[in-house]
Amino acid sequence: MTGRARYAYDIRLPGRLSASVLRSPLPHARIRRIDTSKAKALPGMQAILSLTNAPKIEWYKNVLLFDPILRFVGDEVAGVAAEELGLPIERVALQIGDTANGPYAPISAGSATQATIGPAVRAAAADAKRQLLEEAAKILEEPPDRLRVRDGKICVESRPKNSVPVEEVTAHIAPHMILGQGARGPNPRDKSL
Repeated sequence: MTGRARYAYDIRLPGRLSASVLRSPLPHARIRRIDTSKAKALPGMQAILSLTNAPKIEWYKNVLLFDPILRFVGDEVAGVAAEELGLPIERVALQIGDTANGPYAPISAGSATQATIGPAVRAAAADAKRQLLEEAAKILEEPPDRLRVRDGKICVESRPKNSVPVEEVTAHIAPHMILGQGARGPNPRDKSL
């Protein structure tokens, strides 16, 4: 027997909209704020739904479709390290290292996951950004504190057209790589996770 099942996803209606969902990489977290400004700027963007503007739709018992509490890996969310690096979320891959070889930290379990891992992820992203700006400073011949990361490029703050793509900076240091390191510390007051 041959053939193929047809599902609702396979049906393409004229004038339909496509949707993308950003999902949680963490097993448990609380959303404190969502910045959708970059998503709003994407070409063809029609609407953005999140817990800030969606109606309260009951999803499972005592859970909302856009709930501020994320309960599993894959739950709907809007992003962490990309914000610190100044890169689009789709260009950032978070890899948690071998915990046996890292510095001591409290366990990450259940509702403590975001509080224990979030600040370390942000610190590692800030460390990677610092290294990236130091290398870009050599190429752009500007001090690192005058450089900014915008849309996948490192540019001189006062002259945004004077820029270099992040990929060019990382190719410049090959075969070496930028490895950001961060450990658990207090949550910064100006950054919500």
